[in-house]
Amino acid sequence: MSGPNDKTPKQNKSSKGEQKKRIRQSMADDTLAGDLLIGADEISEHLYGNPALRRKIYHLRKARRIPVFVMSGQLCARKSTLKAWIEEQEKRGASDLYRPATKPVVTKSPSRPDGSNGGHGRGQNPEEIGPGQPS
Repeated sequence: MSGPNDKTPKQNKSSKGEQKKRIRQSMADDTLAGDLLIGADEISEHLYGNPALRRKIYHLRKARRIPVFVMSGQLCARKSTLKAWIEEQEKRGASDLYRPATKPVVTKSPSRPDGSNGGHGRGQNPEEIGPGQPS
């Protein structure tokens, strides 16, 4: 007869990857869970066929160029949303995809009637500095 203090052999613990795989296999593809990609590894595997390219997913997220979201601290994406996003990118064409950033337009603020800079900027107005005064 075994008591509460009897030790039973420990079962093998599976890795997180194996657990995710088992859960995914048990879900039907037509459910939301079957459409969900959890983690940058799964997203990069889905998009590029290589989970090692997860840094690319983080970069695209930071640049706000990929439709992902965070759920319970995990980066997630829906397969259906990614598919629609890719189709939209194809319609727009590659030229819009990687357009260069525009330079900010710098305009000079108009001078004040008294010739000062309104207390903004560094030091004195260069026009007010006379000979012999420190610049």
